[in-house]
Amino acid sequence: MTSVIVISGFLGAGKTTFINGLIGCGFLKENEKCLVIENDFGEVSVDSKLLPRQEGLAVSEINSGCVCCSLAGNLESFLREALRTVEPDWVVLEPSGAARLSALLQTLEKLQKEGLIRLKPPVTILGKPRTAVRQRSFLGVIRNQMEYAGLIVLRPEVEYESLSLPDPDVPVFHMEWSDENFRENILPFLEGDTAYRGGNTKEAGGVFGAPGIVYETIRPDREYSRRAAEEILEGLSQRFGPDLVRLKGFLKGEEGETWHIEYSLFGQKIEKMEKKEDACLNIIVSRGRRQELKEYLDRDYRYAKIHI
Repeated sequence: MTSVIVISGFLGAGKTTFINGLIGCGFLKENEKCLVIENDFGEVSVDSKLLPRQEGLAVSEINSGCVCCSLAGNLESFLREALRTVEPDWVVLEPSGAARLSALLQTLEKLQKEGLIRLKPPVTILGKPRTAVRQRSFLGVIRNQMEYAGLIVLRPEVEYESLSLPDPDVPVFHMEWSDENFRENILPFLEGDTAYRGGNTKEAGGVFGAPGIVYETIRPDREYSRRAAEEILEGLSQRFGPDLVRLKGFLKGEEGETWHIEYSLFGQKIEKMEKKEDACLNIIVSRGRRQELKEYLDRDYRYAKIHI
């Protein structure tokens, strides 16, 4: 029977980084097959390109036309087909960070009752929001991901005392994300006999995603220095403030490199990648400012031939 693990957490909390750590510490045993399902937002999947490629590991994408809602209708049929054709030992599912964990578990509980999967305790990653204003905007989704977690993993920089965790019986791991800690703490929990308790998601209703947010995908075809890439983040964050929810993607560098660029409630980063990727940026903003975003991009980035 296929074991399924959900890695939940709000946009930018560190889900893909966590999955990379999980895979890198020996999660996949010899002759085992693992399917990683990425539910990314935007027209181009960014997270799937950041996962390693190794024997026994397959990565599939379910991209969302409205940030997260399409996963609700597609996941059941997608999983049934994957179980039939791939026959994986493990499925690691990373839903969009805007998805409510309870609604996702409703679909998975159905497959578990049919005896098709063994649902492991879902993992929720918690980062540290840069401001309380940003956190309050999406507190309902973040709280839902915490309440339905079977394991909560804090980013190392999070202050444990600053959180109000909902269930004292849910284990909380607060440690450095090192190979040693993954092997000694995370893996034994996920590989053990502990199963998802289930049975309470019916109370959550059918609401799947965070309301009031939309995305745009742009494809700059110019080359950028690191400073020019930083100016994109500075310009968008200054203009849209808390209404800029998430940005991630790739830009072409001036010397043939690729810049991996990210912005979220939890921080921002720009790093050089060894492998080349096609340029794209996926941007999430509050729905009420969608037209303003389009006008801003058209005016300020026209020279970059951005396609919306």
